Amino acid sequence: KGLIPEVQTFNILVNGLCKMGCVSDADGLVKVMISKGYFPDIFTFNILIHGYSTQLKIENALEILDVMLDNGVDPDVYTYNSLLNGLCKTSKYEDVMETYKTMVEKGC
Repeated sequence: KGLIPEVQTFNILVNGLCKMGCVSDADGLVKVMISKGYFPDIFTFNILIHGYSTQLKIENALEILDVMLDNGVDPDVYTYNSLLNGLCKTSKYEDVMETYKTMVEKGC
């Protein structure tokens, strides 16, 4: 029968894939996770956003943020820090300021 994984188990796998640089594979695993009835938590989203931001794939990171917001998961200071880091490294300064203002408005 085997063990039934929990969201935390998926988060460990997603984190490991991201640390190996396999962020798109981690993103795919999250899609499998959702298809099996497990909904990502703030940690899942933060892992993916950090992974994409580290790889300078900021558009992907922003897409994850949109999914997060659409599903009622509020970003935290870690979410915004990862985004700000990626936006700065990709020279998207207007987006940096907009994201920073949003972060302050939300009290992060």
